[in-house]
Amino acid sequence: MKTILRRALAIGAAIVGVGALSAWTATTAQPAGPIKIGVVDMQKMGGENGGLLEASEIQARLTREIAGLNARLEEVATQFTNKQKELQNFPERERTSPAYMKIWSEAVELEVQTRARKQALEKIFEQQKAMVTAEMYVKMQEGISEFARQEGFDLVLIDDRSTPVTAERGPEALAMMIQSKRIMFASPRLDITDQVVLFMNNRYRAGVRPPANGGGGPPPPPAPAATGATGSVTGPTIAPPSTGTRGPTGR
Repeated sequence: MKTILRRALAIGAAIVGVGALSAWTATTAQPAGPIKIGVVDMQKMGGENGGLLEASEIQARLTREIAGLNARLEEVATQFTNKQKELQNFPERERTSPAYMKIWSEAVELEVQTRARKQALEKIFEQQKAMVTAEMYVKMQEGISEFARQEGFDLVLIDDRSTPVTAERGPEALAMMIQSKRIMFASPRLDITDQVVLFMNNRYRAGVRPPANGGGGPPPPPAPAATGATGSVTGPTIAPPSTGTRGPTGR
């Protein structure tokens, strides 16, 4: 009798356990459907052909700014070249005269200005390029996120399969490139790049401008180094005038 009772209790407990498990499974959050994943090619999105309209306009703006920077550099470089020609055309017997010394001094100043302006403009260009890249990345991220929300995507990844992995920079750089790879394989049907580009371009044409909240401004310029009473700058490559010399021929 007791054996039969124990068996009945065991069966009853098993039934209760199964019922509890079924109830837990039913109440536990389960995906409403299959997970929806997409990949986007950021390089294609920022490309000139078939890419984002805003990226193309930003690239055109940056190109114009580069042209302006080059013009500023060319201006002082041309002045320096002209001074060099004046020095070369001076008769040898007059290369210790006050007139020659005046032109030589002006050439030295222009050479220093050319070097300084070149370094400054290169730094300005690099900073502008970095800020533009950061700005466009934030806008791409916002556009991709909004598209994903509207279309019900659970996950969107950057498709970096087109980024080459080469051994030209050595084994350490190669290892870093391999480790930074995000996707080894993705079916073509997961690629939503064209859809995202169309979505973002339509918004851009419609005047929708989500605020860019990334990138930040440029860092403050470094404080000038103190040189002290005996400090000096790097000397120019123009030789100073002296008796018996043939004069400078440029840098």
